[in-house]
Amino acid sequence: MRNRSLFWIVLIAACGGLVAPATAKLPATLGYTFFVDGQPVGRTDIRVVETPGALKFESKTRVSTASGTIELTAQTEADPKTFAVRQFSFKGTKGDRPVETLVHVAGDSVYGEIALGGTRTPKALRLPKPRAVVFEDWLMELELLLALTQAQSKQKTSVYGLVFAGSFLPAELMAGFAGEVLVEAGERSFAARRLVVAITGAAPFESHVDPERGVPVYLRFPAVRAEVFLDEVFGDNPVTYFVPTQKGDK
Repeated sequence: MRNRSLFWIVLIAACGGLVAPATAKLPATLGYTFFVDGQPVGRTDIRVVETPGALKFESKTRVSTASGTIELTAQTEADPKTFAVRQFSFKGTKGDRPVETLVHVAGDSVYGEIALGGTRTPKALRLPKPRAVVFEDWLMELELLLALTQAQSKQKTSVYGLVFAGSFLPAELMAGFAGEVLVEAGERSFAARRLVVAITGAAPFESHVDPERGVPVYLRFPAVRAEVFLDEVFGDNPVTYFVPTQKGDK
């Protein structure tokens, strides 16, 4: 993983320039559709509320894959200027197991609690880097905040302390913009900023970000053949990158 991460740092440094932060107001609602192996597996709907003192998100997410069904309702509060997460929580089910988590972030300190199957456990840790990001699979508001945070970074590649919300495990995350990529959706096309993200111990993924609003319109996770499409851009029938695997294919 160390060599792979180094490759992505070199790529970002070679291709990416400093990216100006988006200044446009965020949409009041966002809808994303999830695909795995070229097939739709779920969606998320997000409500965004901007105030002078806080940027708030409420989302409902449902995803069904071979691993089971995930249904989560989440709430996020972030700083409206730095986009740093102040508080994040979700509640719902993963498979047949009820889950719940609460995360408070203060600098590199993270504290809160997780509940699995009704058993609550207090959690607290100090992240390896002072700038903290929160991560949870399928929750797109966290990907949006990461894109907005990196867009205003003065560094081509930034390293953040990361906490996995569902387990409170710490990690490091590297992110950087690496040039532009053409987004084509029907008769519409535009150049999006390509954000490359690598989490310690995992394969890199990429996010294609609207250069005006800072909103991710498409994400691709090659290691698990997953894609995420913004409904506003791609509509009901996006063209997927991955071809569905037939039985017997390797």
